[in-house]
Amino acid sequence: MIDSPEQALSPASGPSPDRRRFLKLISAFGIDRWIELFLALGIFAVTASQCSISKDQWKAMIESNKITRDGYSAGNRAFITANSYDLVNYGQHDPDDKDNANPIWIITPRIENTGNTPTRYLNFSSDTGLGAKPMSAETFDKLSPYNERFSSAVIGPKASVNGAIFLIRPPMLNQLVKRQAFVGTTGVVRYEDVFGEKHLTEFCFVAQLLPINFSTFPAGQPIRVGGIPCDRHNCSDAECGPDWEKRAAGKS
Repeated sequence: MIDSPEQALSPASGPSPDRRRFLKLISAFGIDRWIELFLALGIFAVTASQCSISKDQWKAMIESNKITRDGYSAGNRAFITANSYDLVNYGQHDPDDKDNANPIWIITPRIENTGNTPTRYLNFSSDTGLGAKPMSAETFDKLSPYNERFSSAVIGPKASVNGAIFLIRPPMLNQLVKRQAFVGTTGVVRYEDVFGEKHLTEFCFVAQLLPINFSTFPAGQPIRVGGIPCDRHNCSDAECGPDWEKRAAGKS
């Protein structure tokens, strides 16, 4: 309660010293300049926020492009497999066969590019053999196609080349059908795709023949024979072990 004009004008009833200094500062700086300052700060805050969002969007776009590129490469690169044989005779008979009843057959592994682009710098090694026991992963380890001579080739998309050739006659083919003897193949393929990535394929399998009259089958008509895979060494790239890149580069 104010009892006199002197009490109303006393310092206790006015603004505090700090408030008076603040009001004096505002008055000295100018209200328009304060408005400009706050607008500038607001614009700066919005711009900084937009820059942060743009940076995140740029990172997301780069990651998306990488995923798209990797997906395109994976879907279109060359991919080498080997799991079957070509079996064919060209009418040539055993010169010791007076009745010409036993044409000479050729059995050779088929190395295929199942991808959509050709291979680059492809080298392969393969060995086909006949034995009383099936080819095995232990045979691969012991003989190691990495130590054999490599041949070079280019395999187009959805195309193939043949590996080592083995000559065989109908009596032995009939033993293969009866599982009394076995033809098997081991091999390795090193190559690049058109995107510049190195790749490796290992294969190990045994021929699985079906009953056919090999003596009278028409000459020049190839038969595709499936292969029974070994328990190891049918792989590509990282499936072939942690040092696959070294072997794919020919440094094994």
